Amino acid sequence: MRLSRRTIFTATAVLVAGCLTLYGAANPGVAACALIEAIPTATGDSKVSSLLTAGARRRIQDAFGTPLARPIIVFWDYPDLLAKLHLNEYASAHFLGTRSCIFIGPEGRSIDVVAHELMHAETFERIGPWARMTQLPTWFDEGLAMQVDYRERYTLRKNADTTFIRNASNPAQFFVANDQYLTRNYAAAKIQVAQWVAIIGGSSVYERLARIRSGEPFVSVVAAR
Repeated sequence: MRLSRRTIFTATAVLVAGCLTLYGAANPGVAACALIEAIPTATGDSKVSSLLTAGARRRIQDAFGTPLARPIIVFWDYPDLLAKLHLNEYASAHFLGTRSCIFIGPEGRSIDVVAHELMHAETFERIGPWARMTQLPTWFDEGLAMQVDYRERYTLRKNADTTFIRNASNPAQFFVANDQYLTRNYAAAKIQVAQWVAIIGGSSVYERLARIRSGEPFVSVVAAR
């Protein structure tokens, strides 16, 4: 039996919608991204939020060039709702389809935190949703975001071995429950990506991400000099 294009399209749409529904149920932050207009936003100073966002974007521009991503950004002062949506008190980035949403909690009001999350959105913008889901290792995604995050706690001693972090290719391997080990993972990822950026140059990062979006394997793009 030969299926029509319309039938195939409809079946695909239903499948995708079903997958997104299940994913949203398991990841309330993603569901929040889908329903962002209905979520109450910050009760804090909007001027401070604007200054933090502008400063974070300038930091990304200084490191890699002008950012293109324009995610929805919510500065949130409702800890009870944060808990219900599995969002931490600092910040998190979520992606649904081609949409990116950043939630900044009451403890995340710093340029470091906002720049970190905006860099996730920029990576998503440059690499695309499919390549991000199928190609991008968690250690690299977090390490790239750490290039614009200067918090002191994510600093390792000189000559520390950081190659182990390349085995943390998915969230379960990277986001461990032990806070000390999690901090070490962020710091190690920061060093590994910094070494790569030092070789190719910060101005080449967007072009490398675009190559992955176009279908070139992550391994060959990162390994290429």
